[in-house]
Amino acid sequence: MLVGYANGYASSINGTEMLYKEVECTAMGAPCCRCIGRPAKDWAEDESHVRFYSVAELVPQGSRKTGSDASNTGSGSEPQIVVGVSPAFRAARDKLEKVAGIDATVLLEGESGVGKEMFTSTLHA
Repeated sequence: MLVGYANGYASSINGTEMLYKEVECTAMGAPCCRCIGRPAKDWAEDESHVRFYSVAELVPQGSRKTGSDASNTGSGSEPQIVVGVSPAFRAARDKLEKVAGIDATVLLEGESGVGKEMFTSTLHA
């Protein structure tokens, strides 16, 4: 189950940070996939789950942008920090790091909003 989408959607609708956790999965032998959603503050008994979704845990202090700076995707001189944990994301980031040091043409493809501009600013940094 893609709980990241549920986290973002429910947080937007409720106006507070919501976190979902998959507790059963057909891939693990359960009869159906099942997830639980709660406000982030109510996950105190499972602190590791809350930390997994925390931006502060992923981005070094002092390097996060706020306000209008956060929407600036590469027109400034400071490179964007590209953060991700999925295997597909790590593979893309590894390829980006390999090609960043050489003079090569790179084509980035993907749906709108997946981070192509952040990859581009990292590539040109």
